[in-house]
Amino acid sequence: MAASMATATEIRKLRKKLRQIENLERLTRQLDEQETVKISKKYDLRERLQELLKQEENETFSSQRDPESTLSSLSSESFGEEAAQVSGKGDVSLGTRSANLNTSAGEGGNMKDKVPESHGKVVSSPVTDQPVTEEKSDKASKIAKKGNISRSDRKYWDQLSVSVCELDGHNDMVTALSVQGTTLVTASRDTTVKVWDLEKREETGSLGGHTETVTSVLIISPEETAALTGEGGDEGGKDSYIVSGSTDCTLKVWSLKTGKEVKSVYTFSPVTCLDYCYTTHLLVTASDGGKVELWDLRTAENVCSVRAHEEAVTGVKVQQNTVISSGADGLVMVHEVRARSLMRVFVSEDVKLTSGSGKVHQRMIRSLAAAGHTVVLGDDAINIKLLDWKKGVVSKLVNHVSEFASTDAVCLWDDLLFSSSYDLDHGTGYINVRAFSSREYLATLDDEEMEGTDRIVCLACTRLPSGNTVIISGGPQLKLWELIPPGQSAPESSDEKWVIVTQFLPELSRPAQDSEAESEADDTDDDDANDDYREKRKEDGDYDEETKSWCTIV
Repeated sequence: MAASMATATEIRKLRKKLRQIENLERLTRQLDEQETVKISKKYDLRERLQELLKQEENETFSSQRDPESTLSSLSSESFGEEAAQVSGKGDVSLGTRSANLNTSAGEGGNMKDKVPESHGKVVSSPVTDQPVTEEKSDKASKIAKKGNISRSDRKYWDQLSVSVCELDGHNDMVTALSVQGTTLVTASRDTTVKVWDLEKREETGSLGGHTETVTSVLIISPEETAALTGEGGDEGGKDSYIVSGSTDCTLKVWSLKTGKEVKSVYTFSPVTCLDYCYTTHLLVTASDGGKVELWDLRTAENVCSVRAHEEAVTGVKVQQNTVISSGADGLVMVHEVRARSLMRVFVSEDVKLTSGSGKVHQRMIRSLAAAGHTVVLGDDAINIKLLDWKKGVVSKLVNHVSEFASTDAVCLWDDLLFSSSYDLDHGTGYINVRAFSSREYLATLDDEEMEGTDRIVCLACTRLPSGNTVIISGGPQLKLWELIPPGQSAPESSDEKWVIVTQFLPELSRPAQDSEAESEADDTDDDDANDDYREKRKEDGDYDEETKSWCTIV
């Protein structure tokens, strides 16, 4: 027992160190020498963690084993029957993530990772091949004869194939995405904004001008762009503005058609995120100093500025004339735009759980999406939170199969909720899919068996002219996940692609659990890299406490 306790303690310490490193890697500023050295130890720490997880598995297996029992009681056949009961089907539905969770928890003996048998196997052959497996082809044919199935139906996702393609172009992490039709615009820590054609899977433009990390990007509709520019006639409405925000304290407006910079606005604070209010024709930006601001792009005038949060604003979304913001302080603020001013109508200080039990713990909010009165929030807990700000209540949905994970990106599209999950133990990311209206878990998209995906920090979604849905994920890699309906082969292309099948992880369909078991003491040991950096800037006289800005005027 003593050995097991020692192993568990070391595992927890290693996970905390890995979380600190991952948080450092997400910073938009330049790292100092000490932080760089810490990051360089990531792979050694993860290798040691895997050794300890295997050791913990063996220790737990040995302690639980009955000396008088026979090996047949632990046969793979009996375990498979138990797993089938969990899934409610006649076949094993434990995917790679489930296997990892059971292994780390000491359950399941020597069970090997595998994709769900009910969904076929991952195929590494070129995308020009015929349907993924013979089994999948038979099922697809039967479903195709029955007609279309709703995208909110789990049966639809059971039969999908997913064509995964990586887009190369950025030299550092992709921090933000914006999509309009088949045009994708990306922002990156490499200081550039890039434009992509999703049909051709190729870069069509690179916009340079920022001097630091580009944190946010947005495509404004052709109609709104025409209204802002005052253009009409035959050329009116054919161009779109691209707006980008950066830690260099500037907003830049670009022409999508020409790729040229239209204007640059100094903001006095690093821009963390932005959105556009079409009902008032105003740009909404947020800063690392907690401010939410309104800008008139026609005049480049700052028409309103409010200190909404005590810490950095991590997300901002606009619904009609309502501005929803999230912060590193763990709070959600709702403002209404009235007469070109921001009026606060809600703050999430005293929200309650719909279940009536447990508490809503305020953690740094890493991701934000909104539809109507519902706000979807992601943080470093095992659940994602759904806040009804009109009622002041929160519900939870399980988003991870292990305690140490992060939800860095959420996206709402066509009654679907896409959320990223990050497996800290293995350093891999994947995408979970739910029906937004029913909250039902539908599937997981995971290419770990192929090349694998790193941490996903932004998500977007659109529909191609073919009718297929494509999900775009950004982070250390920029990837396209095209959903191939039943009976349809993956499209031919010269690009390097691979085809995967969807997974179903039973853990994600269970009721949400109270994640407060992750003690606050754990958080106190984490390095607050941003605070350390701000202290250094204060000592140098470069940091303004009033605005919490890292920028200086020279």
